[in-house]
Amino acid sequence: LGNSAAGLKAYNALSKKSVVISNGFDDSRLNCKIDPNTVRQEFQLGKGPVIGMTANFMPVKDHPAVIHAGVRLLQKDPSLTFVFIGDGPQLNAVKRLVPQEYLERFKFLGKQSTVESICQVFDIGLLTSCDSLSNALMEYMASGKPVIAYRCGGNPELVKDGVNGFLIEPQNSKELAGKIRYLLDNPQLAKKMGDEGRSL
Repeated sequence: LGNSAAGLKAYNALSKKSVVISNGFDDSRLNCKIDPNTVRQEFQLGKGPVIGMTANFMPVKDHPAVIHAGVRLLQKDPSLTFVFIGDGPQLNAVKRLVPQEYLERFKFLGKQSTVESICQVFDIGLLTSCDSLSNALMEYMASGKPVIAYRCGGNPELVKDGVNGFLIEPQNSKELAGKIRYLLDNPQLAKKMGDEGRSL
């Protein structure tokens, strides 16, 4: 048994003896959301677009790609805010990648118990890792957000490229920045993708 085809493949499981039972999502988690304006005020997120990622700070999560993409985008649009939820051994190393002039535009919130409430203020949800099946992606999609994820692991089992989000090549911060900008510049498409994800 595995929660994704990618996970079974990684363990060389025999196909004739393998069954995928995907993770579920409890919709009642969305009933306890805090008011979006309260979330923005509490974490000083401003009024501009918010791009978020929920993931522990481990080497496999590739937070540096998000930092590099964010800096590229902020050079032309200082209204953006990048939010990271999670903790881990690489947290301080990732923080040091942020240039001094952009420190206020990258918010490191640490471990949070109200992830769904924070996700509701995201304009885009990111996953720059090759998880077997990501709970973070399901949280974004349940919140009606378009997603951008690496084209690896179990991500393609959740993200249908061009339908409910975009799949990009791993460790490509330029492509990541381009897809973020594209979604921000096309809000109707972003909403449609978010609606598609929520309907799954």
